[in-house]
Amino acid sequence: MPPLVSLTAGASYEVKFEIVNYVSGGLTPRLGASGGTDVLGTQRTANGIYTQTLVANGTSDQIKFSGGSFVGGLKSVSVKKITAAGEGGPITVFNGLTSPATAVAWADGGNYLVENIAFAGGGRSTTTYGWLQQGDGSCELINCRAKNVSLGLAAIDGRRIKTSNCLAKSCDQGFRAHYGMKMTFGNSAENFNRAMECDIGVFVSRNAIGHVDYMVVDDAISAGLWLDTGAPRVNLVGSDFRRCAVGVEAQSNSEWLNELDGSPTANNFNMGTPDACGIAYRHSGGAIETRLYGQQSQTEHRIGYDRTLITHTGTTTQTTLARVTGRTRSKKLRLRVWGNKIGAAGSKTLLVAVSNAGTSTNKQTIASGSLSTVAGAYMIEFEISPTSFAAQKQSSICWLDGANPLVNPASVRGASMTVDREIRIDATLANAADSLTTEGYDVFLMG
Repeated sequence: MPPLVSLTAGASYEVKFEIVNYVSGGLTPRLGASGGTDVLGTQRTANGIYTQTLVANGTSDQIKFSGGSFVGGLKSVSVKKITAAGEGGPITVFNGLTSPATAVAWADGGNYLVENIAFAGGGRSTTTYGWLQQGDGSCELINCRAKNVSLGLAAIDGRRIKTSNCLAKSCDQGFRAHYGMKMTFGNSAENFNRAMECDIGVFVSRNAIGHVDYMVVDDAISAGLWLDTGAPRVNLVGSDFRRCAVGVEAQSNSEWLNELDGSPTANNFNMGTPDACGIAYRHSGGAIETRLYGQQSQTEHRIGYDRTLITHTGTTTQTTLARVTGRTRSKKLRLRVWGNKIGAAGSKTLLVAVSNAGTSTNKQTIASGSLSTVAGAYMIEFEISPTSFAAQKQSSICWLDGANPLVNPASVRGASMTVDREIRIDATLANAADSLTTEGYDVFLMG
């Protein structure tokens, strides 16, 4: 077994292991080192899960098992210091610096509980792993650490991986689920996982599915969460992405659920703060986010429509014609509205405004387009692109019955998009005798 380090003489350690496929002989756990006095546990001679407490002496730096004529299997080994209140952190280090093996710890099949283990490797981009679960098995990692390896805490082609209170630092990929794995990275705000200074904080690929909950990702070079090829699906809850190049990078046919702003478990990309990600989230291929859409994808999604006939009359007062709920957090918006104009005595203008989601307060106009004074059918299309979280560039083109298209020049507006907003369609009429109808609208988000 790999060496243990930094044991405390006189401290108690819980050794837990499982014997399977027992045939004959006996197996004894022992703490010891070459040239020192071994601390022996109790010999076991049957299948089962065993837990023993061993007290380290001054020379103990290894966990070993002596078997003699033992015939059977050993799996699910864990060593945990019995700590006093206030103590914590991994006390066992699997050190891959002196070994040419590709994995510090590799489990092929079987079910494992791994607690309080630190995995140290020889460097990133060296095809080394901290913990790698492979084959038809499952693992749960509690209070484990992986540092300076290619893959920190990973599982592929198995049943399930669960992690809580784990840390991956300076890895190519901190946490990884691959080839159909079911994953639960994190389970509560108190037992959050963390990825620091990794190229990718969490990598999910090839039909893996599950939760990434209460994950903290700092300074990811490529992305905090990367959804790769195949059709991986992730429910992202209560996670905090700080100073990442991209918060969530979704590719291929991946799908993720983003907890809404305002929820106690909303995800935080820290936009508009010194800890902001370069891009909150973006999509390519057929990747989708079921509630919000990233900033730079070229895929459009219709988020609202209506075919209700609404008539507006009056003078110069902006009256809401329709309400379109859309989460516009600094993403490109395309809005198409059509209907009829009645009367030719004065100008008619259609406006697009936003107000605070759920309260309809703090209304701000983000686009306006002239429909001219001519009576007849119209269709107007607005394109609204963010220049920041507090400014938008808008333009529009209006098709009029029996007339040439009317182009409204681009202009800049200053509506804040730092919180969720609702989209509203308003109208302004210069003459009290005129009226304006909308027969329908479609609203699209790109990204």
